[in-house]
Amino acid sequence: QAASLKSLVRLGGDTVAPEYLKDVMDVHRRVLAGETMVGTYEVIGLKGHRVHVETHAVPFRLPGGGRGHMCLSRDVTARLKADDVVRRSEERLRLVQEATGFADFEAGVEGISHFSERFAAHVGLTSDTTFLTHEQWLALVHPDDREHFQNEIGRSFGSDISFEFRIVRADTGEVRWIASHAKVERDEA
Repeated sequence: QAASLKSLVRLGGDTVAPEYLKDVMDVHRRVLAGETMVGTYEVIGLKGHRVHVETHAVPFRLPGGGRGHMCLSRDVTARLKADDVVRRSEERLRLVQEATGFADFEAGVEGISHFSERFAAHVGLTSDTTFLTHEQWLALVHPDDREHFQNEIGRSFGSDISFEFRIVRADTGEVRWIASHAKVERDEA
């Protein structure tokens, strides 16, 4: 927010946000002692706007033998805001799933590559399960519903779909009804 480096130096003053100053000074001391550091903090511009910066600080020797501290910084404000939006969205989804009992999964050509903890709990999978092949998923579908299930999945390649079927829980063998609402998304292929 300064017109030039010269004008910034001439004005003086602290640009590091006060709540970060102690940590920034600690990083400075540690880098002068020989450590390489990576971190984030906020700077305050001349117009009062705060900017999050990520810094990579490295020690180096000055020509006279003294120690120096070089710091490369970049503005990561937009990235941190985007990360916060994603985090809040994921939290809202978790709360919706918790309140409603809904679960989500994502299936591709290889199988079910992503599913929520709620999905794993619904079908009785262990917490360390991270992937299901189509054959493994079909094996959880009740034998009397497999043909119906496969027909509905085949029909869904053209559009979004909603249907119900039974599963046999992997852990207890208990039969449960599942209401499935799927949205089809296509990639370039």
